[in-house]
Amino acid sequence: MHAAADVEAETEAEAAAAAAAASDDSKAHSVGLGMHIRGRSAFKEGLTDEDDPARFLFHQSLSQAALAGNWAAAEAAVEEMAQAGYVPGPRAYHALVFSYVKARNASGALGSIRQCWDAGITPLPETYAAVVAAHVAVGDLDTAEAVCASNRRAGVDCSKSWQQLVAALLRAGELEKANDMLSQGEAEGMQPSEAVYEALIQQMCLEHNLEGATNHLQAMKERGLQPSLAHYEPVISEHAIRGDTQEAQRLLIDLLSSNTTLPVGTLAVCYTVFEAQLRASQTVAEVTEYERRMKQMLLRHANLPAELYEVLSAMSREERAIPPVAMHTDQHGCTVLGAWVRFRLGQTDDPLPGEAQDPTAVGQPASGSSAAVSGTMDIDGVHVDPLLLSVVDPAGNPVAVSRMSVKELRAELVARRATVSGNKKDLAKRLQASGCF
Repeated sequence: MHAAADVEAETEAEAAAAAAAASDDSKAHSVGLGMHIRGRSAFKEGLTDEDDPARFLFHQSLSQAALAGNWAAAEAAVEEMAQAGYVPGPRAYHALVFSYVKARNASGALGSIRQCWDAGITPLPETYAAVVAAHVAVGDLDTAEAVCASNRRAGVDCSKSWQQLVAALLRAGELEKANDMLSQGEAEGMQPSEAVYEALIQQMCLEHNLEGATNHLQAMKERGLQPSLAHYEPVISEHAIRGDTQEAQRLLIDLLSSNTTLPVGTLAVCYTVFEAQLRASQTVAEVTEYERRMKQMLLRHANLPAELYEVLSAMSREERAIPPVAMHTDQHGCTVLGAWVRFRLGQTDDPLPGEAQDPTAVGQPASGSSAAVSGTMDIDGVHVDPLLLSVVDPAGNPVAVSRMSVKELRAELVARRATVSGNKKDLAKRLQASGCF
């Protein structure tokens, strides 16, 4: 009974494999890449010793033409090589194909890989991948799929072509075809690339399938791939939108901890998480705690201004309530506090609420703003903001510790009621230990 079932299953699997192969052959023929079906009798791999020093100058010309996207020069170099009695090999044809890809000429790239087959040379895996990429770039996914099918049927490693095509299908919203191709490739032992996972995660988040997106993040790590900002951002944003601030912050910490340098765009994700935390806050103490945590994270990776933390800490100590109107959102979905952070992180050129923008001094506070020098304390000739407890410049902007003189360092320490003994290095360390930078 079991034996009969096994035989039937095996027969079905063989039939499915034969049908898939026939489909691939049909697709390959549709773009003129069915040469692999004719057998290997006319192939010339044995005549192409590409390490022969006599080929060096030809390969050098091909490399230069390819990098410049000069397909005419590449064609001429291949022709000259053949006329000199050297059969162009797979690397030579790869350079020819790449010259067309670089010039954004997808049809030329396809013609060149056909030329490679016609010459009796099996293309390299990267040559197939380049042709697939060229057609993906112009949105011709049908031809890209046919080239990938030819790649598979030629017995040439098609993992790179497959990865590019799956990612492109996912981005184009052709989900059924993408998932079928993904399953087929994984069954054949191929592994999704970072680009495939990025497209998968983005698609899951578009469908509000957080569990699926999180599973893909975990699968990346298990396969030795390091998720980047592009993988984390949609998942973090979806959690923030749902109000799940704890999970959003956990993922943000994962992102920051796994990157030695701050990826471009990370501050925007931090802002998204912080804004979600502000919306969920009910008291000044909660807002202060969220801001403190965010500050601790960002101080390791970015020069986030400390003013907001100082303001909120002062309000908390004095048990001042945040006016309800301050938690209303603007056209960007930001509260007053969120808009302040957004402004300071350079994500908008809009002036802060209540500030007049000076067209002759973009980014400078208006003379009537709360940070104006006229409202500061004078400590030994140094202007110190009484609320921020920080030294400010003539425009009312806090001065970074690294730019302060000894006199300014001591003035700020006096304002903070801290010890003022020691040299400049000691004073700076003391201020930085108190949370300034």
